[in-house]
Amino acid sequence: MRLSGVVIILCISLLVLTTFATAINFASFFKQIFGGKITGQVTSEEETCGEYYSLTPITATASDILSSSYSPSQAIDKNINTHWIGNSSVPYPKWIYFDLGSRKCINSADLYFFQFFLPITVTIQTSNDATAWTTIVSDWSVSQGNSFLTQSFSSVKARYLRVYESSGDKIYGTLTEIKLNAANISTPTAPQENSSNSSSVSVPGRNCFDSDGGKNYFVKGIVNITNANGSSSFYEDGCYSGSGLYEYSCEEINVSLNTTSCIAGCNQGACNPAPSQVNSAGEQAQSENNTNSIVQSETISSSPEKPLFYCGSYSRISPREAVASSQFNNYRAANAIDGNADTHWFGDTNDAYPKWIYFDLGSKKCINAVELNAFIWDTPINFEIQVSSDARTWNRVGSEHTIVNGGSYSNYDVDEVTARYIRIYEISGKRGYGTLSEIHVNAAPYTENVEERELRLQVNNVIGLEDFDKYYEINGRRAFLEIDGKPVSDYF
Repeated sequence: MRLSGVVIILCISLLVLTTFATAINFASFFKQIFGGKITGQVTSEEETCGEYYSLTPITATASDILSSSYSPSQAIDKNINTHWIGNSSVPYPKWIYFDLGSRKCINSADLYFFQFFLPITVTIQTSNDATAWTTIVSDWSVSQGNSFLTQSFSSVKARYLRVYESSGDKIYGTLTEIKLNAANISTPTAPQENSSNSSSVSVPGRNCFDSDGGKNYFVKGIVNITNANGSSSFYEDGCYSGSGLYEYSCEEINVSLNTTSCIAGCNQGACNPAPSQVNSAGEQAQSENNTNSIVQSETISSSPEKPLFYCGSYSRISPREAVASSQFNNYRAANAIDGNADTHWFGDTNDAYPKWIYFDLGSKKCINAVELNAFIWDTPINFEIQVSSDARTWNRVGSEHTIVNGGSYSNYDVDEVTARYIRIYEISGKRGYGTLSEIHVNAAPYTENVEERELRLQVNNVIGLEDFDKYYEINGRRAFLEIDGKPVSDYF
């Protein structure tokens, strides 16, 4: 039983009972209500930051503009030849603020200023409502333009970020481009380890705890991996379609992912029981027969006539975006997908291994191999291939690999898997950088087996002039529009 709703009711009740606090023994009060104990699972309120990536804000708003040709949106169009410029007839301070689409963790900002308008004095502020602002960088004197300048700060959580310009050499106010180093925020549910349905596997320095006791398809479970250094990772069961469930469990001390099909439908991370499996008290009847009749797992029901999904024809593709754990000088993650093996991503030598770089394939794909080229001075490199559907929760594919020979392509086969994101997780290397020169992924279009599909094509708010480059900005990420793995333009 989950107590998230009960917690809300109790908070309201406690507010009402505040005036009686001196007269009531709360321990006795709760004992009378709950019979001496509270059972279930309570949601943790601690917010955690996911993995950081380069984020371009979704919208921009400015205090004033010189003309429509210099609108605030010019600062987020990924074009360093366009600028937001304020109105010279309006005195300082000038400001421009950005909406990230939702609250994010932020720990640095890359700002690009037009040299003609420098120097200026800048303060960086954050907000959750675009009304009350908190200063995180104060009175930054900017004199260098025509290149990205990085301002790092302690991680903050906010939806809006404002560049507040208090004075400048020219009476305009300006910004050419902004990028933020941001991470998604999650509030993990903390499983109770004394739950009668839970299970736990431990070895020295590592523990895998499953709140629903393993492959329990009727209860939404959460797997928590904890390490000796105190770090934790959470993996929640979830529905990937109206009847499809992905179920996490502990396999030895690692996380195992099993995809199942719920005959009575999937809801809130668990299979619905069929009507015949619900008793008079409204409780789900737990039996081995019920499990087999309500849930069809991949290994049981993926018949040749109706598989859960189809993979199209495989071909070598280059990912669309790249994000790395760190960067040395100007050796960007994007160098690994520019089609040129003579350019490289290098990680920061000040950061210890592991180093990683992950790639967005644009949509969910079937994957069965990757082809890698690494800088010859950095090999051998020991690494894992990992995949994810959301760039937050990662699953290793196969065993650890080694790039032995640098300066040439090496192929690494994996068991067929479906994912949108793929990560090269480098455990150790000859030098202290972490590196990759180029990656190709052997991928195929992925199609779920559904009886009917309704296509709704939205054509508003599309960014990019050419068909192959059109995408949406959704929660700070690029969403490319495809049908069955092909650009929409192929169909019209």
